[in-house]
Amino acid sequence: ELFSHITVAQILWHNRISGQEKPKWCLFDTIPTHLLLELNDSSNQAWQELVINTSKSGFKETVSYIDTIGDAHETVLRDIMTHVANHGTHHRGQIVAWLRAEDIAPPALDYLYFTRA
Repeated sequence: ELFSHITVAQILWHNRISGQEKPKWCLFDTIPTHLLLELNDSSNQAWQELVINTSKSGFKETVSYIDTIGDAHETVLRDIMTHVANHGTHHRGQIVAWLRAEDIAPPALDYLYFTRA
């Protein structure tokens, strides 16, 4: 459930930034695992492309959007990106805690681990 939430939130924020429609999933929908993995991969790719294709000054631009309760906001792109990263980190930490409580060894989450892979 939390991994679905992380992925949908990433998609929702990317869609807001790029001016696309809201995703068809709500923030707390549980997405089937086979579809979730594909969605997460495509979301990660979309974010990577956004970073690559955004100029240095573009990260300081303001994004206008409507939140999930219908309120309008304006937020600087770099602040949105920081929020998305921190949001995912928070929930991944919850998942790790739950795995450990069940005596299941969690996967490595440290960023440097992935840079070495």
